[in-house]
Amino acid sequence: MMGYITDVSKSSLLLVLTSFIWVNSGSAQSTYPNPFAPAPPAASAPAAGSAAGGTGGYPNPFAPVPSGCPVLTDTNVAVCPTSDNSVYYTPDGTFFKIQCAHHHGTATVQITTASSFQICIDKCSQENACNSVNYVPTSLGCTLLSSTGAATVSEASAGQNYAYKVNPPTQSAKDENLVACSTSCPSANGQSYSSIFGETFRISCGKRHGTEYLRIDKQATLKDCMDSCASYIPCHSVDYHGRSRTCYYSNHHGEPTIVTPGFSSAYSLGCTSSCCGNAASSSRGCSGYNSCSPPCVPPKPLGPPMPDSCGNQGLQYAIYSNTKSDGSTNLFTGAGYPTFNTEKFKTDPLQYSGMTPSIGFGSSTPIYGNAPADPGYTVVNHRAYIFAQQSGDYIFRLPFVDDISLLWVGPAAYSGFTRANANIIQSFVSAVQVPVTYSATFEEGKYYPMRVIWANGGGAGGLSFELKGPDGKVIIGADTTEPSPFLVQYSCDETTAPRFPPFGSET
Repeated sequence: MMGYITDVSKSSLLLVLTSFIWVNSGSAQSTYPNPFAPAPPAASAPAAGSAAGGTGGYPNPFAPVPSGCPVLTDTNVAVCPTSDNSVYYTPDGTFFKIQCAHHHGTATVQITTASSFQICIDKCSQENACNSVNYVPTSLGCTLLSSTGAATVSEASAGQNYAYKVNPPTQSAKDENLVACSTSCPSANGQSYSSIFGETFRISCGKRHGTEYLRIDKQATLKDCMDSCASYIPCHSVDYHGRSRTCYYSNHHGEPTIVTPGFSSAYSLGCTSSCCGNAASSSRGCSGYNSCSPPCVPPKPLGPPMPDSCGNQGLQYAIYSNTKSDGSTNLFTGAGYPTFNTEKFKTDPLQYSGMTPSIGFGSSTPIYGNAPADPGYTVVNHRAYIFAQQSGDYIFRLPFVDDISLLWVGPAAYSGFTRANANIIQSFVSAVQVPVTYSATFEEGKYYPMRVIWANGGGAGGLSFELKGPDGKVIIGADTTEPSPFLVQYSCDETTAPRFPPFGSET
């Protein structure tokens, strides 16, 4: 039996402990065993009754744990067939439903390899366009898909495993009673934010409420998620998944309790002391009452504008075969290679896809490190958005190509690109090549689509590309090894600069 000693003097406590030790040191130990005595040898048989020392009914609570105790295993794994029909969540907080011995989907985002099914799923969670995966254990083949939903019975396939994104599970949680328009918050930790509608939210990081969802949508930031909740009368709490920019609305009056990496959350406090989201909202509180907070002025941003970052940096690229069905090259010889048709590769099946921080490679260098393609008969399609960090003229420069490259800047780079509307067409010449340039005027803070297609008809090949801003600084060039913050695959709100269509399904 264990208890707590309260309201007792040090001397009394010392006396009690001394008496306890004295009794334990005596010879009559049949009733009160020594809790500090070393554990008996593991091999000895259990004693029975007082004749064996009197300790059979009182195990030593301080004895070391004997070896051979069971170890709790991690149940959050993706291993088939054990994990069939279970839910696995990745390190960034993305949830997947597992279907062993199934395959599904045709909209390929990326074809790669992974040493396990679980690692294949983790790769999908890092790619914003990926919603599901097909995995082949025998070849370690990992196909990232934009397809959603479960595989059907007719899609059962031995030797393949499938997983698809699902919403995080929900559970009930206790509400807290909060007092509106009070400077005494229910909790002292965390930051508070006054929305543009005057409602104040308490923010927590690395946690989510997980209560029943009222609705789900996409928001660029946690701030936008809270503002949207404040405009929606039933909503009092939000869970926000940063990587996917997904906002989960709920009606929980209290702090979140579920620890989940990759999530931020907030719940409404009514009107309370906080730092305002904008100066206009700080003078009036919810429902027209005076705010408890004095007016504050938001800090002025320093330096050039920056696009939101949500794992969207870099250029997307896809690799295609440049041969016909009979094995001959699609790139006929002749000055300027006039028969090369770029529109063919809007719908052609791709061999490989990925992300690169720059454009350019040589015949002695693998295309972007590890792309499994023959550079002698290959087409590489690059695309991205340029975020204008300042207004002015941006210079696109192609110093060298073997055999041909084409550039599009503006709406045609997103859809409708043809050889006829390319801004630059550069083809190989045996003499020293003269760099080709194109200038485009951009407005600060806006996104502009860009596309570069390169093709080789056989033999050695290569491509070099450079982009400079109005200040003359290189945004991407031959020495670029890290993604530029001003070159992105899409905007985080996915509206200002929407995602490009999947490779193989372009228009």
